[in-house]
Amino acid sequence: MSQDDWPTGKQPKVTDALDADTVAQTSSDDRPRARRGAVDVAGSGDTAGAGASLVEASTPKASRRAEPRVVKSSHPRQGARDWLFRAGEAALALVVLAATVILVGRGAITAPAPPPRLNVTANLFCQNITGMAGQVSATADADLKWQPQGGAAIPGSAYFEHAVTSLSTLQGTGSVAGLVQFGSGGQIAASGCATPAASGYLQAGYANATLIMQNVDTQDAILNVSMLGAAGEVDPSDLVDLKIPAGTVKQINIGDYANGISPVAVRWQSTVGRVLAWVVASSSSGLDIVTPTSAASEVVVPGIPGGATVQVLISNPATVRVQAHVEAMTAQGRVALADADQLMVEAGSTTSVDLTSALSTDPTALVVTSDQPVAVSALVSHASDTATSPGVLVNQLGGVDAFGVAPAHSQLLISNPSNADTQVTVTMGNPSTTQTLPLAAGVTTAVAVPQPGAVRVSGAGVVAALVIRGGADDSSGMSVVPLAPDTARAGLTPAWIEAQPH
Repeated sequence: MSQDDWPTGKQPKVTDALDADTVAQTSSDDRPRARRGAVDVAGSGDTAGAGASLVEASTPKASRRAEPRVVKSSHPRQGARDWLFRAGEAALALVVLAATVILVGRGAITAPAPPPRLNVTANLFCQNITGMAGQVSATADADLKWQPQGGAAIPGSAYFEHAVTSLSTLQGTGSVAGLVQFGSGGQIAASGCATPAASGYLQAGYANATLIMQNVDTQDAILNVSMLGAAGEVDPSDLVDLKIPAGTVKQINIGDYANGISPVAVRWQSTVGRVLAWVVASSSSGLDIVTPTSAASEVVVPGIPGGATVQVLISNPATVRVQAHVEAMTAQGRVALADADQLMVEAGSTTSVDLTSALSTDPTALVVTSDQPVAVSALVSHASDTATSPGVLVNQLGGVDAFGVAPAHSQLLISNPSNADTQVTVTMGNPSTTQTLPLAAGVTTAVAVPQPGAVRVSGAGVVAALVIRGGADDSSGMSVVPLAPDTARAGLTPAWIEAQPH
């Protein structure tokens, strides 16, 4: 029913005492009487106008209280018609009443729960570091398979671990997650297996790192690549309309275009196709895999462990200068940072600000707001290792569980960037255990991961990340991996919510 179909309630008034001649004329009319509330439609023979075709649906209250005047029909067939109409209306009222009782009996409880996770097949692609051995950890509701590049598929269980030396693919049904981890000595690098994207930013706090782009599709990808450094944007001509053939991997030395520049952000935009992109940095100061982020006017950077050196990286892709404001979400709540209250970021550039002295030794997350979209990450250093935590867009946080897989020696950091307190349910381990904890607005809390396995965080608008160590000792290396939206629920809205009136 459209809005125009609803009754307006503005209908012509019918007098309580009808003239006897009018009653006789109506009773002797060969046409049947219209029922109360009926509207004469085209073709009924009434040419008196739209107003004359309406009959009042109900009598005013004062008229109903007055003694009714009974007028007998002078036509026997008209009396029969009146009786039939009244009987029909009574029967209709009983049917409506019965249907209402049935519906109320069925629906007089709270709204139905959201639908279960979908049993859909998901494919994730896992990054690698060339020439370095590592481990893949994976989980899926069912049908888990892991396949290294050029090798045969290997079936897995609810939680799966395997040595890895190359690019690989995960496939599973329902909720699927994977993580690869590489390490050497006191340095490790980890990243979550992911899906390709048509655009994104990779923010590196290191000079001369390596950009890797993998085309997993069956069509060629055409994309434009540029770099945003401290002095402005670099647009290499040979990275415009760059072709990545189907099923191939392209490696680019960032130092060939931005030699010695740090920090630097790589921005790619596909005109055809999509790629899985990451940056590998390996030096005496740390080993790291940098994964993509996006630009927005409000970004959350999760998973910053306590006691580390922290730099915030902000890239401005606009053609004008932007102003950014950085806050920290700590165990005590959301606080402004004096060293990063009003940061000016020049057009087409990337800047870094050391926040170490402004942060406490507790686990933290950052919230960056700006007057124009910016890309944000955090570069975290501890002992002889570094890790990059990419920003998460605030408008992507609502409604869907965060899901991932934790290897050994992991810690879960959960932050609530909203203005309201909430409840968070955490399910982890193999076999799994569940705990529920309150999380106040603007607070970051740490949850110990007792054993390797799947990790699920359910809570309205919260963001979570894993801090992964190479061993029991904090000096054994460190990496930060944000939890991604659940592959079985991402983008879903329960149908019953869609149907509710606004």
